[in-house]
Amino acid sequence: MILAEPIDVRVGDLVRRAARDHSADRRALATWVTVLVALPVLAFALPAILGHPVLFGDDADQNFPLRVLVGQDLRAGHLPLLDPYLWSGSPLLGGWNAAAAFPLTWLFALLPAVAAWTVGLIVTWWVAGLSMLALCRSLGLRASAAGIGALSFVGAGTMAAQVVHVGLVQGMSFVPLQLLAVQHLTAAPRNHSSWRWVAVLAAAGALTLLAAEPRAIADAAVIVGLFALFRVLRAGEGAGEALTRILAGVVCGLALGALQWLPGILAVSSSQRAVTSAAFFSSGSLPVRWLDLLAVPDVLGTSGSFGLPSFLPSYNLTEVSGYVGVLGLVGAFGMLGQWRLRHRPPEWLVWHLVALVGIVLALGGNTPVGHLLVHLPLYGSQRLQSRNLAVVDLALCVLAAYFADWWLGARAEERGLPRERATRLLGIAGALVPAGVAVAAWRGGRGVEEALGLPAGAAGAAARLWPGLVPFAALGVAIAVLVAAAGKLRARPARHVLTSLVAADVVAFLLLAVVEVAPGFGAPARAHPASRAPAAPVTRPVSSLQVDGRFAVYDPGLVDPGALSALGAPDRNILTRTPSVLGYGSLVDGAYAAVTGVHGLMGHGQDVFSPSAAAGRTFDSLDTTTLITLPAGLLTARAARDATRVVSGGGVTTYALGTPLALAQVTLPTTVLAGAPALAAALETSAGHLVPLGGGAAGRPLVLSAPRATPAVALVVRVSGSGRLRLGAPALATGSGTRLFADGPLETALAPPHWVAAGRDGPFAVFHDTRAAPPLRLAALAGRPLGAAHVRALGGPAIAPDTVAVVAPHGALLVRAAAAIPGWQARFTPSGATTSEPLGIAPDGLVQEVVLPAGRGTVTFSYDPPGLDLGLVLEAAGLSGFVVLVAR
Repeated sequence: MILAEPIDVRVGDLVRRAARDHSADRRALATWVTVLVALPVLAFALPAILGHPVLFGDDADQNFPLRVLVGQDLRAGHLPLLDPYLWSGSPLLGGWNAAAAFPLTWLFALLPAVAAWTVGLIVTWWVAGLSMLALCRSLGLRASAAGIGALSFVGAGTMAAQVVHVGLVQGMSFVPLQLLAVQHLTAAPRNHSSWRWVAVLAAAGALTLLAAEPRAIADAAVIVGLFALFRVLRAGEGAGEALTRILAGVVCGLALGALQWLPGILAVSSSQRAVTSAAFFSSGSLPVRWLDLLAVPDVLGTSGSFGLPSFLPSYNLTEVSGYVGVLGLVGAFGMLGQWRLRHRPPEWLVWHLVALVGIVLALGGNTPVGHLLVHLPLYGSQRLQSRNLAVVDLALCVLAAYFADWWLGARAEERGLPRERATRLLGIAGALVPAGVAVAAWRGGRGVEEALGLPAGAAGAAARLWPGLVPFAALGVAIAVLVAAAGKLRARPARHVLTSLVAADVVAFLLLAVVEVAPGFGAPARAHPASRAPAAPVTRPVSSLQVDGRFAVYDPGLVDPGALSALGAPDRNILTRTPSVLGYGSLVDGAYAAVTGVHGLMGHGQDVFSPSAAAGRTFDSLDTTTLITLPAGLLTARAARDATRVVSGGGVTTYALGTPLALAQVTLPTTVLAGAPALAAALETSAGHLVPLGGGAAGRPLVLSAPRATPAVALVVRVSGSGRLRLGAPALATGSGTRLFADGPLETALAPPHWVAAGRDGPFAVFHDTRAAPPLRLAALAGRPLGAAHVRALGGPAIAPDTVAVVAPHGALLVRAAAAIPGWQARFTPSGATTSEPLGIAPDGLVQEVVLPAGRGTVTFSYDPPGLDLGLVLEAAGLSGFVVLVAR
């Protein structure tokens, strides 16, 4: 009895402590669920309600308009297969970027566009946060630790920085759910209900596929594959059964996602990316020296907040952001202190492996194994390897949760144990890495700047970065102190302190590396009226220009992004249903890209095309009626030696200026090629009047002065006499002393009478194509007369009618001004008949050509992307399998 009472008291204390811990854990779990549900609503819904939805960059230029088009197609009652507004007609489902088969995209058929976008973001962050919370809980971690891991995942790193690429974050948001399913499928004991986890794995995997971002698909395959392999190897006797069920989930998921990936792969095979290279694979690989960004996300520049220097290297901060917080580094370092080599590998070790593989993949071509990685299926055909930081981020978030769980459960009486001491010391070392990087960047001088790869002209800007480095250095020191004090704080204060520091870390990352906060936030500066610059000309949407065909925009340097947005340059033209020969998507038909020069392999293709496409018949055949360019497309500051024109006697040549210029003097370099030609020049005003400049004999540079500084929009040169001469690029001197040359890349291409000036739109010059082909036309077959043949549109878009009435007594060629991409079909129904016959579609250059039989009837064009039929079959099989799995 003397010994029993203390034992009974001790057991009672343990029971009461366990009950308190369980109750606190349940309260913490409920709190974290509330936080993870509320934060996305505040982050996305509130700005949208205030008129500032989270919609910018590639999302605004590409992803949002494409999803709007999908919603329009679904509301009209047909599958979203074709985009008639880009690239003269391009795949919508197979083009990936639209995510046409993704359930969240279908919201655009039910809700107003901005509301659908905002709800989609909220749901994406709910899925990511709550499934990461559930994953960490299933790994046996406390609710507070699991919540910290989930907050780090959704609030920092790739998920936050890459919100501008919505497909990537939507695809990655389902990865924790896939991991959760694998965790349950490999846990013992496995029972009948585990087949439902097979269904969860299949559904989550399919949703990653349907989000239509190849990078997210590849990263999910790496993360889930490594985790599944690790878990199966640890499963012992049940390894075979676990592997079978995981493979069943993968196969079912592939079938469920086939509607997207099968047409998508076939679209890639006929695109400009059908043949890639090692240079393509390596482009956008993370430089090794930029791994410092995992410790201090703004060491190379900020998002521009508070007047701090923006990202200094010639790249994009979004693409290299992989910072998930100091605690992620602490977990990566500190958890290694728990490992004993002679023991079975611990559960958390797989996340070190995932992080390491992710770093190698993100470095891409900058590693010794880059020449091997380029041959990996799916990876080798992609660029921008830095986006593989998503793999690193997820692993570091789980390791942060593991370390938080250790810290929250640390006991003061265990501080002297070797394992606990090693964990604490390594954790402190990880916490001090950001402080070390920040101090080195602040005090290192030009040597450190060169080591980080900063450009030579960035020295002054780099010196002004130190205020942005302080928060991360301070957080690192604070967390190091907290790690050193493991086991000394009571449970509740410990949770609050650690959570507060992690939350502060996330906020610092968002403000300095994601969101741009204006320097005068809350107190806008007021300029003196006399100091205000003249108002820029207002840019009207291209739809207001009454474009009756397709249009093209030339601004390869994206000199004026604001004006381009207001104009509605591709892909924003989808929102106004104004068709274009251009596009911004990542895929375009290979033949189309080669001929038009509209999109390069490396992704350089926004608002650019080959001048020869405008000068020749290419744009004419595509019914390109309007071309819009900045004056830089016509004028340059330096003369190009090959910018010459040959003009014969009696000929006239015109140099468009693209903007009214008050010219005082014109210099015309001339070279006689034959005879004795002479020339005369005149300035054309915006009203169409000609102001003579004079002239003279060719053979020497002619310097012609205007009687007064005349605002001109074109220079007209008329050649008289006999013979031919070569004109060099005219030098233009304005009344203010500015010197320009009429030798821009489009100067020759836009010469009349082919192209004529049609006014201005904001800073842009507008030209009209007088030779644009109509949407439909008939041509005679070889050896046959055309006779009284004619064609009339009956239905479909005006730019590319899909139902056509034809009369061709002797047969004819029907030419349709739409891109001849794979997937188009045509059928002919003779008048009075009830059956139709297929017609072969052959390319006539880039457009579609159909041989019509003699007689009259109706031609119907339809587009089914290659792989659609098989994709639908696999989709049906996947749905059937999914229903069986759920019902088991």
